[in-house]
Amino acid sequence: MTTADFRTKLCFQAVEVYMRALDWFPRFKEAHVNLAQAHKDLGDLASALQHFDRVRRVMSVPARRRWFLHWAISFSAAVAS
Repeated sequence: MTTADFRTKLCFQAVEVYMRALDWFPRFKEAHVNLAQAHKDLGDLASALQHFDRVRRVMSVPARRRWFLHWAISFSAAVAS
């Protein structure tokens, strides 16, 4: 198994675990952040943006601004590559 295959497998497992966590706690911000990252790593930007939007909705306004800037830079880099 290559390193890329191993990382992909871990991302799929992470998605399953975080989705179960969200079944119990739908407003669990960290689970949405980690899901967004896992989906981004898997190349599923639509799902990543969906979870990023959930994070934005549960955060306070000042925190939203910081996260938006961070994720905008991160997604720009992902799309460019």
